[in-house]
Amino acid sequence: ETYDKLLKPLLNSGFTIAVTGDHATPCKHLRHSGDAVPLLIYGKNIYKDGARQFGEGECRKGNIGIIRGSEVLAMLVNLSGRFNYYLG
Repeated sequence: ETYDKLLKPLLNSGFTIAVTGDHATPCKHLRHSGDAVPLLIYGKNIYKDGARQFGEGECRKGNIGIIRGSEVLAMLVNLSGRFNYYLG
């Protein structure tokens, strides 16, 4: 909730915003793992999908699917509409 309040002024700024984590910590393992982490992207060029909260389960409903961390920056630049990177 604190981060929601801090991010709110940026939502109408024209920026493309991404929120994610640096690692997963599944409850069943009780330690860091290499599992997928949620990724939220917000901006004027972003299609709204079925995800309504930020978390592993809810983000599975989103349209991004599973991507490699090395693809995230190029995806964000492309979605920002500033210029296009080749994702190949």
